[in-house]
Amino acid sequence: MKRILLSPFLFVVVTVISLFSISIPTNATGVAAGGARIGEIIILGNSRTSEEVIQKQLPFSVGDYWRDEYLDLTLTRLKAMNCFDPISLRVITEPLPGGILRVVVRASDTHILYLDPLEFFILNTQNLLSNYYIQTFYNPFGTGLNLTVGGGWGANPRISLGFNQALANGWFLKGNVQWSELSRQFYPFNDPPKFCITGFNTSVSLLRYAHADCEYGLILNYGPVQVALDGAEHQSQAYINFGPDFMWCRWLEGQLSLRYALDLAGNFPAYPAVSAVFLRRQPLGKNELLTTLYAGQMAKAAPLNRRFVTGGFGAVPLRGFSAAFTGHTYLNASFEYRHTFAGNRWLLAFVDCGRAWSDHEKATGYDWEAGAGVGLALGTPLGYPVRFDLAHGLTGGGLTWRIWMDMDF
Repeated sequence: MKRILLSPFLFVVVTVISLFSISIPTNATGVAAGGARIGEIIILGNSRTSEEVIQKQLPFSVGDYWRDEYLDLTLTRLKAMNCFDPISLRVITEPLPGGILRVVVRASDTHILYLDPLEFFILNTQNLLSNYYIQTFYNPFGTGLNLTVGGGWGANPRISLGFNQALANGWFLKGNVQWSELSRQFYPFNDPPKFCITGFNTSVSLLRYAHADCEYGLILNYGPVQVALDGAEHQSQAYINFGPDFMWCRWLEGQLSLRYALDLAGNFPAYPAVSAVFLRRQPLGKNELLTTLYAGQMAKAAPLNRRFVTGGFGAVPLRGFSAAFTGHTYLNASFEYRHTFAGNRWLLAFVDCGRAWSDHEKATGYDWEAGAGVGLALGTPLGYPVRFDLAHGLTGGGLTWRIWMDMDF
């Protein structure tokens, strides 16, 4: 197979220049209320969610002085509850006699089964084509609790149950339990490394939105499974995996995850891991250039089924390939140009480049790979677009595509 050799030095230089190019950060829009005291808080539009549940997430109360940053923080927390129609969310300040303020929060409850028929149709059509289905029950009891049920079929069946509970003061508790049977093989194709696991995986996370552009929390995972590596006999594996997460959305957006994994069954070694994502949005008139850098490192002692997986349209994308690169280290970059047309339409062009490093005897020959493609995004009444991407590998791979919707477009 013919390959295009990519210089690691050139790759790093281009990425760093794109990420840190000089520009003026865009500030969040606030409500200029002059620091007046809050005399009244009114909550409108909610038909199912209790007012007390909403009030627990407000960063202010009667008697506090209004600050402009309360606007974005309130909207961030209410959106994170995933109980309301995001298009209907409003926070308005109104002056009252005596120099005090009335704060009006409008939060319209979404349907218990979905946000919008268009979203329901597109997302579930995509899921069904991929042999799985997920259904979320949005706040069925009016307490800020969302329930999720899902399952997959075909070669890798699974069943999952999850929840998301809004607590207070920006705190959210999430949990999930899943039974699955997964068989995976990686590149290269001639004699690929592979594994098969069967069993449960549980996860619990406690997250907080302390600021409109900052999130942090602690995540705990536990997976008692039976695993067979490269066709060997099954062994018991029970990794407990925990560590903090940090996310921020300023002029340089980022996510940092730190993990430590310990096998309670005693059959596999413990190991630390770290992964990071950095995103830079560069305005070009009405258009936009996005540069994203992905990096991860874990100890070489990690077993094959616990190592990083990159490729495809996954969390570490290499579009034009399947998600079939594995290793203890990876470095990827994506460049995407978005050309804006009238009527909430975008023409997209993107390039992905990256590599995984592995000391596995069957996967030591990975090289730098690249893929490119084009896409089209169309605005919807939901406030975020439906997007279609078509990609092809430049150093191998093949033709891949995806249709999806995402509020974080």
